[in-house]
Amino acid sequence: AQGSSWHGPIPFRLVRGFGIVVSGGISSSDHLNFLFDTGAVPSVMSKKIALRIGAVGSDGTLATLGKNVSAQYVAAPEVRFGSIQIPSLDMVVLDLDYLEPLLGIRIDAIIGLDLLAGQSFSIDYRHRVIESGLSQRALTETPVETIRVGRAPYLVFTVQLDHQAYRMLLDTGANDVVLFSNRTSAQAATPASRQQAFSIGEARFQLRDVLFQSSPLAAKQIDGLVGPAALHITRLEFDADQGRIRWDRE
Repeated sequence: AQGSSWHGPIPFRLVRGFGIVVSGGISSSDHLNFLFDTGAVPSVMSKKIALRIGAVGSDGTLATLGKNVSAQYVAAPEVRFGSIQIPSLDMVVLDLDYLEPLLGIRIDAIIGLDLLAGQSFSIDYRHRVIESGLSQRALTETPVETIRVGRAPYLVFTVQLDHQAYRMLLDTGANDVVLFSNRTSAQAATPASRQQAFSIGEARFQLRDVLFQSSPLAAKQIDGLVGPAALHITRLEFDADQGRIRWDRE
């Protein structure tokens, strides 16, 4: 992670069946709850922590899944979790209080893929650990494309939904499959409660719910997002060298 050594697995709590929460610290603050979210770019610090550590930066805008919002960009000194330590990490400051009723836990920061960009790593949902590198298991795999919005990397892969191809963001912070209605307006009237024919390559899944939401990310040729938990994935691996994701499922 950005030149920092990574030793041993990093344990996490799985909240609400999908949210990956690791314990970490920023500057002088420890015992913080970080949501590990591959769909969040750049990483986010809560306003409360920014005030606590005296972080100041410059004003700007951020494209969230729902809308563009005003945000302050800061250089966070010494972000750490597990054995990973980053001397300085560019983050945005947002109010994260809304996450507590959704996840049942206070969230102090959201760690995005920008922190681990270029790294191969695995998420083991069964044993609840994040590990450096890849396993030797025979897993299903599919190519991923890294789309950069400014310096922010998004991982996108192709799925088939009701026999149409969509370019979807891989989002460990989500528990659903979502289509961005402003990219897929013709699909907006599709009943979301019926079973959907959903596949990634040769792997087929049965979905009951597909949600529709407008998003500024649609302007970046991203059609929607997929939360791994919605597909009952038990292990997810990111192969940075080959540009692929690999997975196992129930």
